Formats: sequence, structure tokens, C-alpha cells
Amino acid sequence: MQSFVTRHLNRRGVPLAIAMCASLLVVACSGSASPAVSGPASTVAPAGQTSSVPAGGAGAADCPSSALTHFCGHMAVSGGVAKEADVDASWPSFGIKDCAGWLKGDSDDPTLLDLPAPDFATGLNLDATIMHYTGAGTYDVKDFVGSMGGFQVVVGHDGWTTSAATTGSATVNADGSGTLQAKGLEPVGDVNTVQQPVDVTMSWTCVN
Repeated sequence: MQSFVTRHLNRRGVPLAIAMCASLLVVACSGSASPAVSGPASTVAPAGQTSSVPAGGAGAADCPSSALTHFCGHMAVSGGVAKEADVDASWPSFGIKDCAGWLKGDSDDPTLLDLPAPDFATGLNLDATIMHYTGAGTYDVKDFVGSMGGFQVVVGHDGWTTSAATTGSATVNADGSGTLQAKGLEPVGDVNTVQQPVDVTMSWTCVN
């Protein structure tokens, strides 16, 4: 049986694995701080700057057409860095046939549910899996994990992850839509060019 990390990286794909290695655990993964993430650089915001996301996911009419079940919506990071990107993700490698299938959790372990994220090329990435998943409902960020430990956010070449002080939750609705709010993600070590914490908000819709 595959380990959680192996299954998770297989589902998320090589680009995100490279991003997490380079941006979040660069010392542990490679022993250097050479960035390997492509995309727009981080935009440093004044301390306390905030950014908002609509409370609900985008409507189905607002989502781009696709032959695959996919997610669309919006994600924003605020605080030490300000960055926003649309969520437009389809994950054929996950074996998702429809939104109801995604809501059942991971095919190998239904107590895990991967949250959608912006496309890798936007320069804004999210690596978050709900553990102890039991179906539609609200889950505390302390039940989130990522490929490298706690759930992670990458902006440009910088990464942030959960700490004991991080608060927030994700709500997964019965139709596959949902929202995420997390406050106080901490920078990953001294490799970050921005050392202030960030907050994250996201909303999404699942479209068959």
C-alpha cells in the first residue's frame, strides 16, 4: 500500500511537488535555497493589508467549460504578501468521475479529501488535504495536512504553513462547493524573503 505522501504527490502531480520542495522545505529537500517555482513573483503588501474573496463559490455559469469534472472559484492571500488567483482545476489523475465522486474522499482512503487550488502557473499554490474526512461539513485547519506536513501555501518562491497559532476552517457543501479561511500561517524558515505571517481565503464550485 502506498504511503500518504506517495499517494498525495501522485495526485497533485510533479509541478506541485517541485514547488513544495523548492519553496517550503528547500533546506531539507535540496540543501540550498535556489528557487524552482515558475510564475509571477510575490507582491509584498504593507503590514495589515487584507484581501477579500466572495463568500460562496463561483456559480456554474461562471465556470469555463470542460470535458472533465472541475473546480472553479477564487483564492486570496493577505497579510505579509498580497496575491490572488482564480481556481480552475481539473484532476483526471484523481480518477474523479463527478462531484459526488470527489465528495466521497480519496479512492484509497476515504478519510482524506484534497481541496482544489489555483493552477500552478498562477504563482499561487495550495497544498491542503482534510484528514478525518467524513463527508460534507466544516473541518478545522488542525485536521489539514500537506505533502510535507501541515497544509501549505506558496506565493512565488515563498512558502507558509500552519503552526499552533493558526486558526480557521474549510466548509465542504453537499454539492461540492466550499470555502476555506485560515489565519496566521507562518513563513517556512529563513528561506522566505517575506517573514510576516499570512491569511488565506478561498471559495470554489465543483462542476460536472
